[in-house]
Amino acid sequence: MKWLIGHSLFVSSDSRLLELLGSSIAGLGYDNTMNIIEQSTKIYTVSELNGLAQAALEDRFPNPIWIEGEITNYRQGSGDHLYFSLKDAQAEVRCAYFGGGRQRGMAQIMENGLQALVLAEVSLWPKAGVFQLYVRAVEPRGSGALQLAFEKLKKKLEAEGLFNPATKRPLPVIIQHLALVTSPDGAVVHDILRILKNAPMTITIIPAAVQGEGAADSISEAIRAAGTIAPLVDILVVARGGGSLEDLWAFNEEPVARALHECPVITISAIGHETDFTIADFAADCRAPTPTAAAQLILSQNEQAERRLKEFSWRLIKHLRGILEKIFGQLAHFKHLLTPQKLERLLADKFLTLDHLNERLILAIHNRLEVLKNRLDSLRSQLELISPNAVLARGYAIVSMINDSRPIREAAGLKSGDLLKIRLWKEEIICETKSVGR
Repeated sequence: MKWLIGHSLFVSSDSRLLELLGSSIAGLGYDNTMNIIEQSTKIYTVSELNGLAQAALEDRFPNPIWIEGEITNYRQGSGDHLYFSLKDAQAEVRCAYFGGGRQRGMAQIMENGLQALVLAEVSLWPKAGVFQLYVRAVEPRGSGALQLAFEKLKKKLEAEGLFNPATKRPLPVIIQHLALVTSPDGAVVHDILRILKNAPMTITIIPAAVQGEGAADSISEAIRAAGTIAPLVDILVVARGGGSLEDLWAFNEEPVARALHECPVITISAIGHETDFTIADFAADCRAPTPTAAAQLILSQNEQAERRLKEFSWRLIKHLRGILEKIFGQLAHFKHLLTPQKLERLLADKFLTLDHLNERLILAIHNRLEVLKNRLDSLRSQLELISPNAVLARGYAIVSMINDSRPIREAAGLKSGDLLKIRLWKEEIICETKSVGR
């Protein structure tokens, strides 16, 4: 049966309802139809409708449920907030994760196309009227979420070169100052101190939270704090006792790996048991299977250094003893050779040799001086032959102007009245030109 009321067509199989509605309309007429509906029907606001829908969904699904599907439209919001959709071949539903530490490594495993099981509360976002899931956990199909996050981060950091063996620094030869990043209240710190109690070294404990919310940031800050005292610290140990993968997860966080890689102090990771491997183990310069093994490694390093030092000292003493014995042997030999009589004869021979050399030196000097004297006399004679004085002594003269020392070679430049200077062998004559002949 159908009724047209106002601009709406009502269809119902309830004959009683339609009969009552029909009689009412027939009695009041068409113009009063809307008044009848307003009086007999509750009208909801949008907020009321969305609130009822939200309550209905939450009543229907009072507890979180597991939903399987493919992750799509993944994006990161502010803080720890993650948004994505979960779909299968026929449908899609929006999902939101608001952090809070309910699952470790969530952001590290999320990616579009991932097949996953999602633990979520079914609800509706009243403000926008959007049906969505409020996610508590994501479990990739075929692999644990934490293990997948571990492998994904390990692959990323390895590609960046953080695990390159060529960048790993060797342990110091002697360790005199140890910085220890760990929980000050755990058994680890007591085990390490017990093993190293007799070792001659300084131990600085830098406290850090090693499990739970904020542990990764606490560990990273402690590592950086150790780096600020790098000149005073020989080695840094980051340690924690055993536990589950989730208990150790702070050491699988990217900030811890980067802090270890950038630390100016040589680092040892000592996390969990021998079978436990964390990202920190790959980022550190050296991995110890356990915190106790790290303390024993440091102790062994110092003991080896002490043994090498003792061996070097023994070899040095032996070498010096050999040198001294050789010197003393030579001195004894010379002492035997140099008796007073032998020494006196040796000195007499040396004096005779010295006198002979002295005579030869004097004779050589005398002969050399004679040769040089003869050579000098010869040069003097040659110079006298070409000396202007020698020419003047033979009756020649040098004529020049009174104010010019240059010799006059011809009379062409002279004129009557010029004053001339005539240089003889021993005297000079000043005269005046009367005439110039041609």
